[in-house]
Amino acid sequence: MSKVALLIKYQMFNPETGRFDCPRTNREYADLLGIHESTLSKFYKAHEPVGIKALEGLAHAFPQAWPELGPALASARAEREKVPA
Repeated sequence: MSKVALLIKYQMFNPETGRFDCPRTNREYADLLGIHESTLSKFYKAHEPVGIKALEGLAHAFPQAWPELGPALASARAEREKVPA
């Protein structure tokens, strides 16, 4: 599953029920992930690649996402390490 697809999927996740039945606005979701709302919008529109901060925010907010999120986090970390400082 792509990183964007994971973000979209978990936007409606309800950790209390384990169901995807908790609608959130982009602003609420971005706050939960620890990113700016405009950054989330850029991810959704494919104007910017999903960064490690958003994925770590998702992992922190929803530990239930780890089975799907692990590979995405690993690839995001590998991509970050390729970028010259």
